[in-house]
Amino acid sequence: MTRIACFYVTLHPAAAASHPAGTELVPVSPADEHAYWRGLRARWDGTGDLLVLEQDIEIHAGVTAQLADCPSPWCTFPYLPHSWGNPRLDVTGNADRAAAAGALCRSLGCARFTAALQRAVPLPAGPVPWQHCDAVIAGTLAAAGIPACLHEPWVTNHHWTAAG
Repeated sequence: MTRIACFYVTLHPAAAASHPAGTELVPVSPADEHAYWRGLRARWDGTGDLLVLEQDIEIHAGVTAQLADCPSPWCTFPYLPHSWGNPRLDVTGNADRAAAAGALCRSLGCARFTAALQRAVPLPAGPVPWQHCDAVIAGTLAAAGIPACLHEPWVTNHHWTAAG
């Protein structure tokens, strides 16, 4: 069973509409820069796979099925840092080529961590400010020798702000 958690300050409507049934909506206060990290650590408990979604990421219908079928412990769906659409680039499994295309490949916008990975690799205690959660997790997993498995097609980043 995969626990799906969407962390948000302001949830983008297209992102919300794309969430599978049962997605846990986790509000984080912009006044508390460590709230995101505490929320991630609270859910990194090894009792089930964890799919992390962020407030401005619209997933497509194939995301959950691909993740259910993938044996890799750490999977991500790359996305561009702004709402530039999904380019038709062949970067499957190649983080360097995806990064060269401008994609965020080891971020938390749409990332799945298996229960076994969570049990094997605990997250640092922190605190970690929200801007660095992805880098801390990616660095922790890289130090443990666990590469990110990239999936396609990419998901869409709406780069939502309160101003729209």
